[in-house]
Amino acid sequence: MLLNAVEGETARALSPAIAWPTLLMLTILAPLHGAMLWLGLSGMVSPWLLTLPLGVSAYLHYTPAHEAIHRNIVRSRRFDPVNRLIGWWAGLLSGMTWPLLLRTHLAHHAHTNSERDPDAFVHGSLGRLFVMAALSVWTNLVPVPLWRLVYGRDTPNLGYLDAWKVMRAREWRTHQAAHGLMCIGVWAAVALGYGVQVFVLYVVPATIGRLLMGIFLSWLPHRPFVAGDRYRSTALRRSRWLAVASIGHSMHLVHHLWPRVPFYRYRTLYRELAPVLYDRGVRAR
Repeated sequence: MLLNAVEGETARALSPAIAWPTLLMLTILAPLHGAMLWLGLSGMVSPWLLTLPLGVSAYLHYTPAHEAIHRNIVRSRRFDPVNRLIGWWAGLLSGMTWPLLLRTHLAHHAHTNSERDPDAFVHGSLGRLFVMAALSVWTNLVPVPLWRLVYGRDTPNLGYLDAWKVMRAREWRTHQAAHGLMCIGVWAAVALGYGVQVFVLYVVPATIGRLLMGIFLSWLPHRPFVAGDRYRSTALRRSRWLAVASIGHSMHLVHHLWPRVPFYRYRTLYRELAPVLYDRGVRAR
């Protein structure tokens, strides 16, 4: 049997029709995040104590959204409206939108580590990611049309400001409208005297979520950012602690090879196909 056939057969066997662990993860995370917001807004818990937990929650929410992008929660297209709902909820928690998450991630798979990769802005040092995250506290509160008004289409390399390249016109308009409403909502809260609450409970946690995504899901799995061979464009990192911190994406190569396999089965897929992968010359650490 050909190696690609072996890979495909093994991956299909690990791709369930319904990913119950992902659904369980979401049913725990969403109410927990809502409860933390309520505790902070009600004054029962100091909002400052909730900033980091909310940031971690925003980061963790990306995993169900990521699975929704690949239809890995429920394989049937009838579930797509729920996929979109999951994506919108998770996206807004990190200051982004569902069309942005969907199109940039699919384009990332198609153009990994190349100049056309929407995630190319994470290339560079880890320190640069922290600087960009700090700047994004403010830059993400500027509506996209204002960036376009100042810079035109030559927007600065601060994130997904040029995502129009990979999005349909209607999706780009939806993204701009939703992001603009988010910006208006934040600045309206500031104007009404709720600036501390909105920054401590939403803006900064969203920034923490984006930073963690950048580190564990983009920067670490793809460095040294080599384009080309599908077996070498991402890495396999076998550290157990990193597997927990990255929610399985330390085995990021297997996701790029077989994106329909759910995140909680990456390590199983790696173990079953390790001889094939090493024969193909994968990078493992």
